[in-house]
Amino acid sequence: DFHLAAVEELARVARHEVRLFPAVTMTSGAGGPHPWAASVRDRLEKLGFRVRTEDVDYDEGVSRNDALMVANRF
Repeated sequence: DFHLAAVEELARVARHEVRLFPAVTMTSGAGGPHPWAASVRDRLEKLGFRVRTEDVDYDEGVSRNDALMVANRF
């Protein structure tokens, strides 16, 4: 998939980390985890990247402000 390959490449060349925001759905209401978040996390962890979900200060008007943080392998 093009998007996953793009995230892999961004993580590979990033000096420190890549931040993917939002990691929640942007629909009104609860704003639950985005459908792609688990598969992206699993793939990047298998490649050796450190991945975590973090509540960030950005405000997009949904109840949660999760970002997926992908740190390089070094």
